[in-house]
Amino acid sequence: MSFTNGTLTALDAVVGTNIEAADHVVVQVTGTWVGTITFEISVDGTTYVAQACKKSAEVNSTTLATTRTDNGIAAVQTIGVPWFRVRMSSYTSGTATVVIHQDRIAK
Repeated sequence: MSFTNGTLTALDAVVGTNIEAADHVVVQVTGTWVGTITFEISVDGTTYVAQACKKSAEVNSTTLATTRTDNGIAAVQTIGVPWFRVRMSSYTSGTATVVIHQDRIAK
């Protein structure tokens, strides 16, 4: 189990981590902010693409989203992906505090 913490306070600000030892990631976003946060993954740690995540309030839903504009928790399975990050893809104001929790599902 591992946690990565950080804040997003500008356009293209990033909180990210190497997750190759994990098979799922949970992201918590708190704070007072206006903007859009994009969830992203990478194989090489340089080139990132958007990754759809499921908001915790929608656990039984099949709807996934690559972005969020509010506080909350989102989760995604990341088996085989070594890099994950959260990027402020549009920014108006404030501070979004991000906690990325990575773990392995018990086998």
